[in-house]
Amino acid sequence: MKRAAAIFLFVLILMSSVTVAGAADYSSYDFRTTANGIVKWKKNAEGTGNCLFTDKFTQNIANSSGGEWYACYMGRLGFEDNPQGFLDSITTYVVKKYNESGTLSDTYATDYHKIALAVISAGGNPYNVGGVNLIADGVYNRKRTASLGKQGINGWTWGLITLDSLNTKIPDGSSYNREEIIIEILKYQIKDGGFSVVPMATKSDIDITAMTLCALAPYQYDNKSYTYVPKYGRKNRTVTKTVGQIIDESLAFLSDAQQQDGGYESFGTVNSESVSQVIITLCSLGIDPQSDKRFVKNRSLLDSLMSYKQSDGGFAHKPGGGSDAMASEQALGAVAALERFYGGGARLFDFTDGIRMTTFVPKTDNEQPTIPVPSNPHKTSSSNSSSSSSVNSAQNHGGSTTAALSSSSNSANSSQSASSIGGTTGGSVKANEKESAKATKSNDASGNSSSNSILEQKNSSESTSSQEMITQSSDNDGPAINSTAFVLLGIILIAAFVGYYLYRKKKGLIKQKPEDDFFNMLKKDREEFEKQSDEELNSDSEDSENENASGNEMLDSSANDDNGLTTEE
Repeated sequence: MKRAAAIFLFVLILMSSVTVAGAADYSSYDFRTTANGIVKWKKNAEGTGNCLFTDKFTQNIANSSGGEWYACYMGRLGFEDNPQGFLDSITTYVVKKYNESGTLSDTYATDYHKIALAVISAGGNPYNVGGVNLIADGVYNRKRTASLGKQGINGWTWGLITLDSLNTKIPDGSSYNREEIIIEILKYQIKDGGFSVVPMATKSDIDITAMTLCALAPYQYDNKSYTYVPKYGRKNRTVTKTVGQIIDESLAFLSDAQQQDGGYESFGTVNSESVSQVIITLCSLGIDPQSDKRFVKNRSLLDSLMSYKQSDGGFAHKPGGGSDAMASEQALGAVAALERFYGGGARLFDFTDGIRMTTFVPKTDNEQPTIPVPSNPHKTSSSNSSSSSSVNSAQNHGGSTTAALSSSSNSANSSQSASSIGGTTGGSVKANEKESAKATKSNDASGNSSSNSILEQKNSSESTSSQEMITQSSDNDGPAINSTAFVLLGIILIAAFVGYYLYRKKKGLIKQKPEDDFFNMLKKDREEFEKQSDEELNSDSEDSENENASGNEMLDSSANDDNGLTTEE
């Protein structure tokens, strides 16, 4: 019994140490300050000032594109910068490419997708960028120049993400519809449940699997079954699955592939980009990356990602490395997804909420700079899950476009997109450039106005709680202790220990001498104490009786003596 008690105490101490050293708890304030640090690092790396998209930086965009993902994620965070500078430069680049070859790329459909997402996030119009409808040419009519799948699974997944970013309605007679794109994506799933850029691969890739699930996220609750022939295995082998089944199988793969420190390895290299992609995907699926037991090992995904954070604000590609451009931009996407998840916002690539990049306004000398902080920084996963579910269920995947920008652009550019889809000539682009630019600037202005009103309303409700959130923000130097989990685990462990002991005792597996049993010892001591008390009580009673008898004899003797004296007298 003493040995069992010692083991029990040791387990309790061990459990408490594991709880203390477990996953840290991060708030939305941590995500915002991390995002600010990444953007500041990028500005310093590019040699810009208050804005990243200055003439110096956007000149490179006009010549060879670039910076699209920073524009995309900064817009999703509602950052102030120079969105018009980015839009002007990217328009110049698109027109230049169409003048040269009539397309952005014959091979890489993702060139269309990343530019379209960045244009939306900067408040622009993806249906008319210098006379080019990026979503038509890059997604549902891509087949008129090259297959959407020429690039492999990336062309299909990012095409679907771009299509759903504004819930774009696909016109009749287009090269692809949503169902065809989804089926093509599902065909790439391999035996271990995940996805790979190589159809015949035997092991899935973390990044590709995460990006694929991100594309399928809006369809996770659909009950529709899809029948298709996978690209791996036996020829003509037909499979029928729902998107939800595919997602569950892929999540199981991602959970099994996660390392004990919370991170991931891709193509033999432990890296931060894979962690960022999985975080974006889990947030898109409404899964809390800080608490879901499938993705919390010795540490959480967030612990792993934050371990790559550098003192200059950037993020490293590998452990022990310095700040890296790609690692930092993908980390920016991850913290943007986290902020939106815990703030109850829409998915990272769901742009129907109207959150866009706004124009930077210099502060006056008397005006103190403020760090924008989203509302409700400690939102629970349960309330967020219901919010995420309502957002997902509210989206009509094949229905009409809900964004005003999308509907107005479709009607304004229906004839123009038809002429540009089949390989627009340089002359037609130049002829329409001025008129298109006017329409674009008009849409940009309305988009920026809408974004500003949303942000002003948001900031007004947040200003009263900003200081409180700063005070309550957790210190990332050390992980927080989850006291509730510790108490629950302690109760469970105690109950299990007692139950196991009683079971062994009932089965006669515990054979102990009575004097070795603690409770029997107590019982025996009590019985001996009671017996001794009874003996002492009896002894006291006998002594009292003897004293009484002796007293009576003395009285009798005295009386006799008195009687003798009287007689003699």
